[in-house]
Amino acid sequence: MKEKLKKINLASITNILKASLIGVICSILLVLLFAFVLKFVELNSNVISIVDQIIKIISIAIAVIVLNKNCEGLVIKSLIMGGVYSILTFIVFSILDGGINFSLAIFTDVIFSAVVAGIVAILLNIIKKK
Repeated sequence: MKEKLKKINLASITNILKASLIGVICSILLVLLFAFVLKFVELNSNVISIVDQIIKIISIAIAVIVLNKNCEGLVIKSLIMGGVYSILTFIVFSILDGGINFSLAIFTDVIFSAVVAGIVAILLNIIKKK
């Protein structure tokens, strides 16, 4: 475990940031696409929040796949990337919303994103072994 943590160097940090930014860009594009769809279809707020979570999961999965191409120790780095992704999306969407509002939901979102990234990384490792 300590050897894997020692492998996190500048190149790994760069790869984590690059993958996180790709995930944020995917989120922005998917949110814009969903907003376009909402112009023509009226949906319940429960459905909208479920779609928001699905957009987040898809974006994190894409980011982990990008990270997988450049990194070893994928699970740990994916956990970190999930947290970074969550913080970056919070900042970007807060700026777009016009203000930053801190709440407990931010911490749960960071944990959720890290867990999703970890699960995707584990699934990628299983697929690679087959």
